[in-house]
Amino acid sequence: MEDSDDLLSQDAYDEFARAPYSQLKAIKPQLKHEQVVAWIKNPEIPASRRRLYLVILGITGTEKDLLMIEEFMTSSDRKAKAGLDALIACYLTLKGESGLPLVEKLFLGNDKADYADTYAAIMAIRFHGSEGGIIGTKQLVKALHPMLDRPELADLVIPDLAKWEDWGVMDKLFDLYKNANEKNSWVRVPVVNYLRACPLPKAKELLSECEKIDPAAVKRANTFFPGAPSTPAPSPDKASQAEPPAPLPVVASGEAHPMPVERARLADASQIRGGSAAVPAPPDDDSKNLAMALNEGVQPAAALRKTAPAANIWALLGVPWGIGAVLLLAQWSLIRGGR
Repeated sequence: MEDSDDLLSQDAYDEFARAPYSQLKAIKPQLKHEQVVAWIKNPEIPASRRRLYLVILGITGTEKDLLMIEEFMTSSDRKAKAGLDALIACYLTLKGESGLPLVEKLFLGNDKADYADTYAAIMAIRFHGSEGGIIGTKQLVKALHPMLDRPELADLVIPDLAKWEDWGVMDKLFDLYKNANEKNSWVRVPVVNYLRACPLPKAKELLSECEKIDPAAVKRANTFFPGAPSTPAPSPDKASQAEPPAPLPVVASGEAHPMPVERARLADASQIRGGSAAVPAPPDDDSKNLAMALNEGVQPAAALRKTAPAANIWALLGVPWGIGAVLLLAQWSLIRGGR
């Protein structure tokens, strides 16, 4: 894994990084716990590799490793917190449900926490909701509730609440929609999609209220997420334009273990928030891995930008023609000057 031969090291890493999480658990007797711990403690190990080693530690580790992990999680040193998503996931794997309060305190309910750290905690929760098998989804989804008290970031978890059918926060989400302002207006489209997915009768009533408050947000949700259940029955004059209901697109989990290869939602507000200003990407060396691909069922970021102009073929052709004309003119001037 860390051989001096770069080709050999990369090949070994790739074999593990591509393997499903279930296969890693199956070879637990062959994994070397002490070696993995040594690599995790090495500050020179790249964040992507550290993520993988933390996933392996979640398989081979014990409660004795929790103190080390907690020290990394609470550290102010970015290198110590490198691969924080995997660090939190490993902590919850070893600690179980009793580890959720610390994650909430440090990242999810802490409005002073960096965006990158909060997003890493959300990714760790998603992993445990899809593949962890340690903590029940009811406890996991409850851990996301503090995010609803942070209006500017609440949209990050609303799709997860819908995916795990957490309909008890419906009124809270409607309040977010109703009280949204220019600083967090992007929360409205996810709220609309949540209400469209909810099977409870009250959701249709609140959806009608949403349309009265901000019809443009409901229209954007219908446009950019056309596969979601349709809004309440349209008036007769609009009945011909209504679309049949279909399942709401939800966030996809990784097809293998999540760190570093989980398919995460882009850390880009233009995709997450329906065209708003971008959010800073995580600062560690492997931050671009968090934004490698869109989830299945989520529209590309460009589709959500309100004013994305269509390509102009004449403008595209005119640029090289213009450059060519300038070069020919320059050459002609040189020849004439030489005479």
